[in-house]
Amino acid sequence: MAQFAAELIQTLRQAQSLVVLTGSGISAPSGIPTYRSAAADARWTAYDPDKVATFAGFERDPVGVFQVYQAMKRQCEQAQPNAGHYALAQLEQLVGQFKLFTQNIDSLHQRAGSSQVYEVHGSLARTICSREGNLVETWNPEQPICPKCGTPLRPDIVWFGELLDAAILQAAKAAFDTSDVALVIGTSALVEPIASLPHRALRRKKTVIEINPDMPLRGIATFSLAGSADAVLPQLIKEVWKL
Repeated sequence: MAQFAAELIQTLRQAQSLVVLTGSGISAPSGIPTYRSAAADARWTAYDPDKVATFAGFERDPVGVFQVYQAMKRQCEQAQPNAGHYALAQLEQLVGQFKLFTQNIDSLHQRAGSSQVYEVHGSLARTICSREGNLVETWNPEQPICPKCGTPLRPDIVWFGELLDAAILQAAKAAFDTSDVALVIGTSALVEPIASLPHRALRRKKTVIEINPDMPLRGIATFSLAGSADAVLPQLIKEVWKL
């Protein structure tokens, strides 16, 4: 059983509003690879991001890149939410104002029961026309093209060099500016503009709690808890709310 500082427990008990930012680390216990960790199966060890995570790479090989993400989608569909996902769904019911921003594209938060979820980088669950951006429900697996215009299909996710959804980014900035507590879970805190969100909260004297085995925000966050979310979060909720 982890030991939590009395100040941390008291801060969470008194919080009226809470914002959460999650990265790939929260889904790692569900068997979904992270992107930049030292793990042997980290995404950008297995794949060259310039080839599969940029629009230029997609233009060079639209079918090949699409199939890479279809394989990722199948992996996500086969995975199950872990205790960390379920703990955040529970936390949503315990705090008056709650918003969850995730960099993940696996939909595991929704499957665990979270409702206030903002998908910063989109979702593998959706496929769109690469020209018009409209949703496409069915396609020929051998020739994944838009049935309306014949343009290659792509996953509805944000690749390197592409802009985040402006409304979601603005909502994230506002939540980190105003929420009493920010939970930053399983993210490398390297990719901008999302990496700046915890710093926004700290500049406004908000409490930032990091949960991550590597603790990239150690010395910066108000509290840094070493460990994976599936182990730490359920214990933390139980300790704070005596459930």
